[in-house]
Amino acid sequence: MARKYDADSIIVIESDKEKVRKNPSMYVPDIYRNGFVHICFELVSNSTDELTVNGSDGSHLDVTFDIKTKEVSVADDGSGVPLEKLLDVLTKLAASGKFNNGTNSAYLTTAGRWGHGLKTAVFLSDYCEFTSMREGKFLRYYFKDGEMVKEEKGKSDKHGTYSKFHIDPKIIDSSEVTWEDLHDKLSDTSYLYPQLKITYTVLDGKKELKKFKYGGKDIEDRVKLWKPDTPVIRIKESRKVTYLKSIADDKMTTEPVGIDIVFAYKEDVLDADNKDDFIISYANGAKTYMGGSHVDGLKLGIQKYFKEQVIPKFKGKDKEMNVLPSDMTAGICAFITVKVISPIYMGQEKNQLSNQEVRFAVRDAVYEYLCNAKGNVTNPMVEFVKRVTKGRMASKKVRKKDVSNTFSKDRLDKFKDIVQNLDTVAPELLLVEGKIV
Repeated sequence: MARKYDADSIIVIESDKEKVRKNPSMYVPDIYRNGFVHICFELVSNSTDELTVNGSDGSHLDVTFDIKTKEVSVADDGSGVPLEKLLDVLTKLAASGKFNNGTNSAYLTTAGRWGHGLKTAVFLSDYCEFTSMREGKFLRYYFKDGEMVKEEKGKSDKHGTYSKFHIDPKIIDSSEVTWEDLHDKLSDTSYLYPQLKITYTVLDGKKELKKFKYGGKDIEDRVKLWKPDTPVIRIKESRKVTYLKSIADDKMTTEPVGIDIVFAYKEDVLDADNKDDFIISYANGAKTYMGGSHVDGLKLGIQKYFKEQVIPKFKGKDKEMNVLPSDMTAGICAFITVKVISPIYMGQEKNQLSNQEVRFAVRDAVYEYLCNAKGNVTNPMVEFVKRVTKGRMASKKVRKKDVSNTFSKDRLDKFKDIVQNLDTVAPELLLVEGKIV
């Protein structure tokens, strides 16, 4: 039977709500724990944007999580969302105050751009309420299964936003979500914004189980928690970068890139199963789990410093060392955050930053800082890399010795015919039945 495919087979989904509910993984990382946490932090990110813009009205961010019901609330005392556009901001995917992050924008360097994040909480929750308070008034909307069902308005002497939502377990599986998931990420967020007063309350039904208060510590304090083996290096600056923003442009574009990097070296990182756990990276307040051009720039800056300033000055036996780029960055523990006017992320989840101008800005900032740093800062780093290189070379010698023994002249004749040469790199499988004599 022929497969029917005609014009009637093509379905167009007009509703933004249905677009998100029918294919949530287009808007969140997955439909399990990561997706749940991502939705929560879309709202946290909106609040931190409000609280950190120039002339912000407030500095408080409060998050609650109920371990029994999995209900979440996020509140801030920022300026609030303009009431006349609040429903659009809550229900239309392409409604945002962050499209044109130019010099006259209220949000010069923010993670949000397309206004999708807030809608994931509205559309993927079985119930949700959102309140905006500003200019002596408040407006509150209630939603059920992504549809607005009630509106309230009135006077208010407060300002900011408040949201409470329960992500639909039929769409996003929240069974494995724990209070620690939000705690860990809120802790990271607090290091980015030490000026904010962040409170996280864990509930068990109506009972308060735990309360955490964050603030006052920055990314340098976070790196020091790892207890690195070399001095902590911090590079903080705003660097202008000139580049071709679009192939259709006639002129080069010059934009600032805000850089704040803290890094050091730690022996334990060398033996870690996942070395990426020791590099925390953010771009415009969004955590880039997969790193990107800002992390690449850090590594390239270090490698350039070693290649141009350190290795050419080696003396004696050090000249025999073959220092690889991977040696130069092995053992790094770092917290890197950048601010860029036009961030380019890999997907809606913002897991990876792609801006090429950021790579060059960070590389040059790191290289220039190291070139001008004093010996008591750079010498321990150089010695660390030397130890890594020597260890790798010694390990290579041991492996070569083992290979030589394996293919030695004393090997039994019955096995010699399968030996290709002394530099064999292909794996061998020897099947022996009975006693070897």
